[in-house]
Amino acid sequence: MRKRTHIITGALTSYVLHLEILPGFIVILGSVLPDIDVNFEKLRHKLKLVPSWLTHRGITHWWGLPLIMGLIGAFNLKFRVLLYLSLGWTLHLLTDALTPSGIPVYPFSKEKRFRLLPRKLAIRYNSFGELVFVILITLVAFLIRPLSLP
Repeated sequence: MRKRTHIITGALTSYVLHLEILPGFIVILGSVLPDIDVNFEKLRHKLKLVPSWLTHRGITHWWGLPLIMGLIGAFNLKFRVLLYLSLGWTLHLLTDALTPSGIPVYPFSKEKRFRLLPRKLAIRYNSFGELVFVILITLVAFLIRPLSLP
């Protein structure tokens, strides 16, 4: 998925959940943060020093990280920011699980992948399917929000 798709997903989720500006911003930040590993990928190709599990869709795309952050944020009010960050991170992983590449099942493995859709139906990067996905989640968000509690 493109960065803007992740941003839109985070923003719409913040909108549906009636989050204030700062928590909403943190959710949006969390929705793009897992792709920080793209920078590691570039370094790996240049310097050959970065381990393979730090490359794109490696450890930062493993479901365990947002789970751990979310638990810490939920049980310790001092770290509430981690709860919002983990929400955005989880949204990122869910949208990436809709793509043909999926997300890793295990933290240090690139072989086993989790996908929410079969490869033939998966949403490809920068495709018409991605545009349709964004339109659909936008419509759903604007239909759901009036029904949700403020």
